Order: sequence, then C-alpha cells, then structure tokens
Amino acid sequence: MPSFFHKAKNFWGSRTRRERFMFAALMLAAALIWLANLSSASGEVDEAILEAGSRLSAARLAVSQEGEVSQKLEAAQNSVDASQSISIRDLQNLVEDCAKRSYLQYETSLPSASENIKSGKISASVLRFSAPHATLGGIIMFEKNLKELEPYAVVKEASLVSDGKGRVNARYKIYSFNFSQQK
Repeated sequence: MPSFFHKAKNFWGSRTRRERFMFAALMLAAALIWLANLSSASGEVDEAILEAGSRLSAARLAVSQEGEVSQKLEAAQNSVDASQSISIRDLQNLVEDCAKRSYLQYETSLPSASENIKSGKISASVLRFSAPHATLGGIIMFEKNLKELEPYAVVKEASLVSDGKGRVNARYKIYSFNFSQQK
C-alpha cells in the first residue's frame, strides 16, 4: 500500500501547476455531479416515503371507519328492493314510456350492460336518450316521469342545448342496475 501512495506522490510532484489545477478542477466537478445525483436520488426516496406515509394514514382512517361504513352499506342494501331493480330489457321500455307520456319525439340507443360488478351480483345498464327539438315543458315532464324510476334508474348525464327558438335539444345518459339471480 505504501508504494501506491509513493507513486501517487511522485505523479503529483511531476505535474506542472496548471496540470494540478486542471486535475483538481476535474475532481471537484466529478464530486459535485456525484453529489447532485445523490441528492436527486435522495429526493426520490423522500417522495416515496412521504407517499407511503400518506397511503398508510388513509388506510388507517379507512380501517378506523369500518364499522360506520358497514352500517351505511347495510342501511343502503336494506333500502333497495331487489325485485324492483331494472333489467337491461326493461330500461329501454320504461324510458320510452316516460318519453311517450311527456309527448316527446325521441331517439334511444340500445342499452349496454356492464356485467359482473361486485362478484357478478349486479349488472349495470346504460341507455343513451335524445329528444331533438323538444319543448321545455316536455323535458320537465319527462324528468318528472324519470324521477319515478329512482333509485333503480337515474340520470347520470344530461345536456340541454337551446336552438334559440324556444326549443331544446336534450341528451341523457340513464343508468340502471339489476340484481342477478343469486344461488
């Protein structure tokens, strides 16, 4: 080992002052780059630690509220009558009936379904409904009729655009759910 230090001392001594200065500047620059990389990696680790801490806090809060959430879920399940849920086939018929009772000219899409929600016990259906050139009174009556279908069918999105002549173009996205046959 002493021979390494002896060789390094001889090497350093054989260099000119300019070469020594350039070598020291190069070493300083390398050390600064290394420290900058080290500090950015440290910042990433600190960010990850903060994120993990916030997730842990959120998880602890959720666990602490388990009883309250379970009670609310049970109350919601008890307030829903599974026999009145609306199937994908019935959704279009019920919405069209609401539109006819409101004297609207309308167009509907075929309902689409999302199966296997919550382990296959519930299926959700979506129906797109539009009433071009409808009167505002007709739209109000239509929405009152739709209100009768709640909570089993609900308007998730509604868009009313006036044509400037006392009529509106109405578009709705109506959702319903149906309990599957349970074994």
